[in-house]
Amino acid sequence: LNQMLDDKETMNREVQKSQQRVYEMELSRKQLQIQAYQNQINPHFLYNTFDCIRGMALYKGEEEIAQITMALSKVFRFAVKGDNIVTVKEEMDYIREYATIIDYRFMGKIEVDYDIDEDLYQHHVIKLMLQPIVENALYHGIKCKRSKGQICIRGEKKQDLLILTVTDDGVGMEEADLQDLQKEIEKPCKQTDRGFGLANVNERLHMYFGAEYGVKIASRPGEGTQVTIVIPAVHNVTGEAIT
Repeated sequence: LNQMLDDKETMNREVQKSQQRVYEMELSRKQLQIQAYQNQINPHFLYNTFDCIRGMALYKGEEEIAQITMALSKVFRFAVKGDNIVTVKEEMDYIREYATIIDYRFMGKIEVDYDIDEDLYQHHVIKLMLQPIVENALYHGIKCKRSKGQICIRGEKKQDLLILTVTDDGVGMEEADLQDLQKEIEKPCKQTDRGFGLANVNERLHMYFGAEYGVKIASRPGEGTQVTIVIPAVHNVTGEAIT
């Protein structure tokens, strides 16, 4: 009887945790919807404007302006579309357009390389999962060393896990700073003072896949930083929190 009561109590706790996770997921979704509505101020007008600028640039023979305008149009279109779940291919296509803008913005100072098996392309991930990490590598790693730098994005599947890493050869971090940052990104976004982009990604990964998955950081001073995302290797994510 005691064992049955213990099992029932354990089950009740698990049910409460699942309900809490679903509630947090729904609240996060509502907040994202509100933000999306605020951001989607006549997006077709912007798309048409981008196309107009690109056409004018091509007419005048300004190939670089045409390319960066097209990249910006694709980045904007992907960011405001309503889906929270995308394929690895869609996420990588977005990152490549973002990298095009980076290349022009920093005049070739930043090189972005990719090493992702195409067999992973149809797996599903949360949208805008990699861009905050790449941006972090750029502005807090490579930009600080004031010389040409490299960011490498890798993806592999190990058993039933999908592992994505973003590695830079920037200035890196001291161990104490690294530990502080890892603690910060484990906090809810509204409670963190630094690493907001990473905390946002980590929180969304927890909501979709469970607390055992998320973002981990490794870094050495002068040697760069590696951010690793570990999630289940799944072909179908419904957009609901994992329970």
